[in-house]
Amino acid sequence: MSKRRRLPPGAKWVTLPSGAKRVEIVLDAGMNPATGKRRQVRRRFESEADATKAYARMSADVSAGVLTTRSTKTVEVVCRDWLAGRRVRPSTLANYADVLKPLRAAHGAMPVQRLEKAHVDALVTSLAAGGLSMPNGDRGGRGRLAR
Repeated sequence: MSKRRRLPPGAKWVTLPSGAKRVEIVLDAGMNPATGKRRQVRRRFESEADATKAYARMSADVSAGVLTTRSTKTVEVVCRDWLAGRRVRPSTLANYADVLKPLRAAHGAMPVQRLEKAHVDALVTSLAAGGLSMPNGDRGGRGRLAR
């Protein structure tokens, strides 16, 4: 006798325009704090097993409050928004902005969800070697990482 497989809650089989079949999961991801509207996450998988594993991981992330939805924000926008939200002394804010300059210069146009550990590691290595030139002409040297 074969083992009956069961799709996770909120999952269904869909047929793509190409004719391929996929398992689509729609999961409630809580409320959007900015708009107050309900957020949903929709993902498609080739097999039931992949969908079941992803559903378990995604639902655990939702419960923990760490599930991130897709975003087109760039590193530059996120850094700018983060700096704008700080309620600190002007000198501290200037320090924060100065520390973020290498990241903004190297990866500012990159979507923030594409930023990976390897990008940050390469940036730190480049700063340590003094190989990154800033837009204002300053070169980050060994002293920059000694802070």
